[in-house]
Amino acid sequence: MNLDIYMGSSLSPLEKLPSDPFKMIIKTIGVGGIKSLRLGSKTLRSRIENEEHTIFKHWNLVNDATEGLDINPTELRRFATEVKIVEGLKLYLNSEDEDAWISSINNLLEAHPELKAFNLTFEGFKHIGSLARYVASIGHVLRNLTFSLCSPLEGLYILDSGCLPLLEELKCRGPLSNKESSHLFNLCNTTLKELHLCQMEISEDFIDCPFDALEHLEILDCEKLTGKGLLQLLDQTSKLKVLRYRNKIGSFSLEDCNQSELIIMPKIVQLDLSACFKLTDAGLVSILMMIGQNLKVLDLAETGITGDIFGIIDYNFSPKLETLDLRGCTSLTDSGLVAILSKCGPELKTLTASNTSVSGEAFFGCQTVKHIKLEKLELFACDKLTDLGLVAILSKLRLHLKYICLAFNSSLTGAGFAKLGELEYLNLCGTSVTDLRLKPILEKCGTKLKMLILSCSPITGENLQRLNFIPQLTYLCLESSSISNKGIVNILNMFGNYLKNLSLSGTKITGESFNQIQVNSPTKLEKLKLNRCNNLTKAGLLTIAKKFGNSLRIIVLPYDDGIKKIFYRTCSVHCPKLQRVDTPIF
Repeated sequence: MNLDIYMGSSLSPLEKLPSDPFKMIIKTIGVGGIKSLRLGSKTLRSRIENEEHTIFKHWNLVNDATEGLDINPTELRRFATEVKIVEGLKLYLNSEDEDAWISSINNLLEAHPELKAFNLTFEGFKHIGSLARYVASIGHVLRNLTFSLCSPLEGLYILDSGCLPLLEELKCRGPLSNKESSHLFNLCNTTLKELHLCQMEISEDFIDCPFDALEHLEILDCEKLTGKGLLQLLDQTSKLKVLRYRNKIGSFSLEDCNQSELIIMPKIVQLDLSACFKLTDAGLVSILMMIGQNLKVLDLAETGITGDIFGIIDYNFSPKLETLDLRGCTSLTDSGLVAILSKCGPELKTLTASNTSVSGEAFFGCQTVKHIKLEKLELFACDKLTDLGLVAILSKLRLHLKYICLAFNSSLTGAGFAKLGELEYLNLCGTSVTDLRLKPILEKCGTKLKMLILSCSPITGENLQRLNFIPQLTYLCLESSSISNKGIVNILNMFGNYLKNLSLSGTKITGESFNQIQVNSPTKLEKLKLNRCNNLTKAGLLTIAKKFGNSLRIIVLPYDDGIKKIFYRTCSVHCPKLQRVDTPIF
């Protein structure tokens, strides 16, 4: 870290800084910055050690990048001795050095009676007896417990009622049986707010206690869990707001249940059934009939639904539904999508139907989809989507759209694009939109367009005619497009005065034509990506730096020693605000 960023050319101003602004700096720069400041001087090290305990009370000792161990038992003892206040702690444990860990944790609890929130993750334990030993020692302060087991044993039963009085979040992965699960849930059912069950051996009749506080429930790949067992669990919740269920092998079905056994969950606001590959229309209806009128988010991604059933049954989605995800529903039909949307209320804001076989042509003549105020539409990689179909879809949904993703629909040329006066984001990556088609598209998008993605497209820029008005684009991506040296001049002469972020990665530009660009000075461009621009010349790089360097903060260069050297020697002087130079291999 460059200490000059914080203190100029000398350390003395920082050493003399009053306590409150000094604390603010420590909070802002994070752990890595604090480590660097400690090396600045003895005075700084002393000040940091004196102030640290009054600032940091909750500690994360887990390597978040790997979600793995970042401390050992000896270091935990040292931590307990050196740190003055520990009110919250996040810690990761594995099955090694079990006795040493328990001893160090007990030492920590003795040294810090103020510890109130312990977040503990266990991984790789061969039997549950080891887990039980830890919980018996620290259960009275545990608020979050995550464990992954290889095989079940009877050791769990050493835990007595009341040993987890504060537990709010429990994540279990491993082959716990009905009996073991029942015992575990009885230890924490009154305080638990969030419960995650993954790859467990539960089936039914494993619940005999109410979950009075449970708001978030996830059940993933518990292949033996029956419809009856699921209902038994759900019936014990009265405050549930979020339900996620995934079973990649079986279907989501309540066919083994009597109608009298079905329950109502009126407080559910988010339902996630994604990756239930065998979920059918009938199975979906069976669960939706139990959901109340407060549902806001429905995720049906990668399920087997067609949607056609909603055209023949008397059912309307929650009037509060805001987000509907149908991506990867390969059986979804055009008529099914129309039927689903016709049963959605006016609050629907986000629709994702990417990676489906929707063509859009069923929207022609449709009179039932006209009340939706959609703001975000994703139709990424819909291999049957046509220009005609897109026109039909937009004719019903265009009025309030702010975000459209049409990426990797190679059959789309942009013909007949509808008027979209509120649009702020448009992604045409991987489409067949040409220069001649782009002009009418941009004119129909209006003045509010801020982000435009044309990567992997045939756009050259050479034949893009002057627009009747100029959208104030702040982000433009032309990565791996056919943009030419002449074309980039044409485009930046139109949009260059507003751009803050420009990506030209993987293009064939040399940079030398940038001297023909007419933009106001100082420019607004803050980030420029030129990686994989194999035709970029040293003269071209210097020209780019002179044209846009006054505002650049981040530049990404090709992985080329010659280019990198010329930039540092001659170009960097034109970039007074530059903070970072990247040279990625790819």
